[in-house]
Amino acid sequence: MGRIVQRVKIQSFVNKDEKVEVDALVDMGASIMALPSKYKNIFKSTELYDAESVTAAWFVPVKIGAGFIVQVADFRPTSADIAFIDGLDEPLIGYTLLEAIPVAVDMLGHRLVPVKYLDMK
Repeated sequence: MGRIVQRVKIQSFVNKDEKVEVDALVDMGASIMALPSKYKNIFKSTELYDAESVTAAWFVPVKIGAGFIVQVADFRPTSADIAFIDGLDEPLIGYTLLEAIPVAVDMLGHRLVPVKYLDMK
């Protein structure tokens, strides 16, 4: 299976000067957008709260910040929460962010595609 990596622009709602662009891996096993903890120093005006994340092997303490504007590739920007995780190697795009945009993963073309209709069942 191939890797899907997309350019992501992240900006704080509180302070428009706090922003970053990263290449992030699409990870359908991750729930929300996740960044290595070194990025939390960029978003100094964003309040972070403690939470726990579950990995395949253990529970990991994380800091979660709310109030970000996130734009994946050329898709529309949306608001999102972001988890800052110690020991994370690369930024991850979780499925809730993709659903909020809305985009889906094209497994044959290894790309993100716009969703034409929302599932309201």
